[in-house]
Amino acid sequence: MANPEQLEYLQDTAEDWNIYRHEHAITHPDLSGADLPAAQLPGADLSIADLRAADLTGSNLANANLTEANLSGAFLLHVDLSGANLVMTQKSGSFPFFGSITSSTLSLIPSITGCAGSSAFHSQIRHLSRCQNYGALQAA
Repeated sequence: MANPEQLEYLQDTAEDWNIYRHEHAITHPDLSGADLPAAQLPGADLSIADLRAADLTGSNLANANLTEANLSGAFLLHVDLSGANLVMTQKSGSFPFFGSITSSTLSLIPSITGCAGSSAFHSQIRHLSRCQNYGALQAA
């Protein structure tokens, strides 16, 4: 279950969240199960965050840092990940992703093989023209 204080700051703005996280030295944010549909979090630092089973449907995570975030079981339908950093992001379980990932850094995403929606994800990847380091995903 998400940490209520952390969730409160995240629901304000990405800038407020980033300041709060830095000032409180939060290394592993607990946002598991958070209800964040249509959240406006461009540029949010969600690195190493526990976002398991979080509902991010329709959210704007453009330019967000999701390095090493755990997105297992998260709902990512129509999420904007343009310019987001997804290096070593953990994702397993279903993968309902049909958002924007153009110009994102996508490398070393380890746990997407065997996912129910992985073929849709791979289709999105194949259509990227400026995505860095996504070859590892096609081999998964």
